[in-house]
Amino acid sequence: MPGPNGLRAASVPAAGTKALRRGAWVTAALGPPEPVLRNDVPVTEYADSPRQALNLTDAVLSGHTGNVTAVAFAPEGRLLATASEDGTARLWRVATGSLVGAPLAGHRDGVRAVAFSPDGRLLASGGRDRTVRLWDPAAGLSLGSPLTGFVNGLKSAAFAPDEPLLASADGSRVRLWRASTERA
Repeated sequence: MPGPNGLRAASVPAAGTKALRRGAWVTAALGPPEPVLRNDVPVTEYADSPRQALNLTDAVLSGHTGNVTAVAFAPEGRLLATASEDGTARLWRVATGSLVGAPLAGHRDGVRAVAFSPDGRLLASGGRDRTVRLWDPAAGLSLGSPLTGFVNGLKSAAFAPDEPLLASADGSRVRLWRASTERA
């Protein structure tokens, strides 16, 4: 399916392999809206730059007890947030794959969305409990009361790139919230 720019992304195992193996390169490349086919199978070629290829590592982040439903990188790229049907969000060090602090618990049902603010000082999590919670990722603490007013469980959340504005969607509506990362 074409992405938002009408481009497609595809990946295949490294040349000469039948399945992924430890340390194998898998490539992804953007191309024209129509896929490149070889024997009726979409294929890609090795890319010349990191922007055009991904080296899949053997890192596996495990710790959630339910399905992981969303992931988000912090703006500086050192932290990864995950959301899970176990009702928690978690923070991970990207370099080591290690868990940072305790799980971010507070939702009464599965967490379906996570998003970092552009400065990385806020993390938003949205859940099936029809709330958005704001977190201080550095301290691992919940900030204030949950944001409410949704008809359905949350499906997604995103911060605006240039102002403290959070968008959250529950499937039937989108709500916009002003968020502040100023400290007292």
